Amino acid sequence: MQNAQKANVIASNTFQELERIILDTDIRIQLQPIVCLKSHEIVGYKAQANGPEGSELERSEDLFSAATEHELNDELEYAALVTALDIQHTLPEGKFLSIQVGSGLFLSKLFREIANLCQHIADDIAFELNEQVPLIELAFLEKQIKTVQEMGYRVILDVTRHGASNMERAQKLKPSVIKLCLESATLISTDPNEREIFNNMIRELGGQTELQVDCIENSAQLLMLEDLGIHLGQGQLLSQTNTLGSVFSQ
Repeated sequence: MQNAQKANVIASNTFQELERIILDTDIRIQLQPIVCLKSHEIVGYKAQANGPEGSELERSEDLFSAATEHELNDELEYAALVTALDIQHTLPEGKFLSIQVGSGLFLSKLFREIANLCQHIADDIAFELNEQVPLIELAFLEKQIKTVQEMGYRVILDVTRHGASNMERAQKLKPSVIKLCLESATLISTDPNEREIFNNMIRELGGQTELQVDCIENSAQLLMLEDLGIHLGQGQLLSQTNTLGSVFSQ
């Protein structure tokens, strides 16, 4: 009984803290470089939303996990989107900012208002969304992706939880960038069946959609990605911006 009461108190405190973070936009944005693996240059930055420093929700994973548990995902994503857009002007000229949004927010009237308001900086913004949406929403998502791209924005579709054999839906949505996890890229590199599916997808895309891989940690992985023809990368290794030259020369 006491354990249940304690759990309820913790959950209530977490909910109240989430509400405060959202209402006060008490969100810290950390930037992770997105690198062109061909030119070895930083082309953009991923905006990582974190909670207040020193709090139980400091880590991005904990912050969004709590939001999911308390059904405040859209509200938190909106607060993070506004916070990220507010720092876009501080980036080096010519570098885009990638901001994560869920399909619920992406398809909302509120998002359309923001996209219209910020269209003057559309070339410098990418919206990153997960492909995990109900089948019934796919047609709406495809239409919205096209609309947002026609406004000048990039759309990055994160399929990091899917292997190459499950990317057919992502391919049909025609985003600007399809983002894979390193595990999927490794599977494609080592499994002939996955490699064939991947090569077919590349041919179907016809150069209209770029490919990006997350979680790059060592130079051997860079060589693997080069062999696959993947030209955008993100991860711990590439976050060492002061040593990018040495990273690619290894």
